[in-house]
Amino acid sequence: MSPSNNQKALAIGEAVCRVRTRKRSPKQERGVTNLKLGCKPFKTATNLYLEDIKGNIKESTWKERRKKLNFVGGVLESLKKQGEIESMDPRHLTTKDIQVFKSWLVKENYDPATQRKLLNELKGMLEYYDNFVFEQLKRKGFKMPQPSDKPIRTFDSDALLKIFDATYETKNEWHGKMMRGAFALYWATMRRPSEIRLCRYSDLNLTKLQLHIEYPKGGGSWTGPTTVEIIRVDMLPYLQQYLIDREEYLRAKGRMEATALFPNLRTKKGYYSLSKFNEIKREIEEIAGVDFIIKDFRSSSSSAAVNQNPSLLPAVSTQLGHKNLSTTQKYYARIDAGRAGKQLREALNPGSLREEMKIDRIPAKIELPSQTKKPLNAVIPSKYEMSGYN
Repeated sequence: MSPSNNQKALAIGEAVCRVRTRKRSPKQERGVTNLKLGCKPFKTATNLYLEDIKGNIKESTWKERRKKLNFVGGVLESLKKQGEIESMDPRHLTTKDIQVFKSWLVKENYDPATQRKLLNELKGMLEYYDNFVFEQLKRKGFKMPQPSDKPIRTFDSDALLKIFDATYETKNEWHGKMMRGAFALYWATMRRPSEIRLCRYSDLNLTKLQLHIEYPKGGGSWTGPTTVEIIRVDMLPYLQQYLIDREEYLRAKGRMEATALFPNLRTKKGYYSLSKFNEIKREIEEIAGVDFIIKDFRSSSSSAAVNQNPSLLPAVSTQLGHKNLSTTQKYYARIDAGRAGKQLREALNPGSLREEMKIDRIPAKIELPSQTKKPLNAVIPSKYEMSGYN
């Protein structure tokens, strides 16, 4: 091989080496035992751990993990100053240290669900640093906190009406129109807050009664883009009117090129942030006199469907985007005990006995408002009708 070729081979080898070096994590590069974590080992270790996993999880999940681990670090630092634990180095935390931390959570009245989440985040980071102290605890009979079922947050049709009415009274008229359209879509599809907030205009198809979800929860990990049905046709007048309002708003602003279904013209990306959505929601909440979070649309709509007909539970679970029914039942759609009893009575008693006892039949459907006290009197252009919208 000529000298020039040797030089080329050497240069290529050095380039490959540099690429491989850049891809290696601090843990891989120096080994767990040789890492120098400085005078604040837990904080340094947390930052290295978060840096290494950043590309493997969703950004929102990564931020939530950072928040929890920083909280854990603050508590451990306080316990260290009090002499309750011996080390802040995640490689050397002992079974006693974990038990002290758990006892502190109990003493401070953190609910079992929060305790479990914080302990799981700590467990994940310790195992990253080859500290399997939680496995040692498990062998000694240690059990993670078991959260009890929390009441599912829902609102009824009266509250829904108040919320929609309140959108007509916001200080910023566009905010009211925009949130009215978003609320209608939340109720009509049962989908997650972020999935609706980040929809594009082209994702909504009223002709087919479908909504494309480009970024579902877990996108890129266990699921990908999906299309869901618009199942509450009583929300169509709101959605049709919103498309009119959106077009008028964008035309007035000279921004017809906006791609977001709920466009925020003040941001570079063109979408509303979660914090801004919640800010507008709080104004509506105050006007309506109804305490709610945006996620309540999801649980309220799904619970209403299941209480109307329990056999719909599998379909509701699929619409929600869940992999198993237990998640749906536990967090989103639980049958009301009183209604369940009435349904059992209806099923188990013959018609003659029912008539003799004068037991009324369960209504065929739950009545929900199709319009607010301020009816949608606008003429709907043909392109927004179900038969003509593209």
